[in-house]
Amino acid sequence: MKIPQLTFEEFLLLPDSQREELQHIAMMQEGFVVDCRKWTHGQVKDAQEIMPSVTYQNIYDLVAIDMPGIATAPFHIVLATFEAIRQSVEEISLLESETLGGTPTPKEIEALDEMGGFDNFYKFPETDALCQGDITKYETVRALPWELCYVKALYNKAINDYTKALNKC
Repeated sequence: MKIPQLTFEEFLLLPDSQREELQHIAMMQEGFVVDCRKWTHGQVKDAQEIMPSVTYQNIYDLVAIDMPGIATAPFHIVLATFEAIRQSVEEISLLESETLGGTPTPKEIEALDEMGGFDNFYKFPETDALCQGDITKYETVRALPWELCYVKALYNKAINDYTKALNKC
């Protein structure tokens, strides 16, 4: 199927059924790469938070980070760029999970069960840890490059792991 020449703005005005069909075709395009590791910590955390329930507003907001003037850009470019962003954010989430996530001890699991866990706060604990609990540094940390924050979080994890191992001796 030939992709119609519509701007993203025009695409949003289409009936749902037509928009869904065109969206499917547009997102199957290959060759689009976005490296969200170059985004700020806050942009990556926001993207991770909204990925489970994507809306066209979310698509607009995320793609606008890499593509100013998104409303007048060809819709298929916007959607393909979003798909590349989604893949990059997914890769970051997997990397963070594999390297920063730890296996909780039975005692930690029990404590989490008792208090209900931290899921309600989504990505806030990560930023809070980087701020060392200082809420006045929250926006400053969110504006830092994601890669810098990731390395700092890895370093903090190594220090915590070392301290735990030392305390066991």
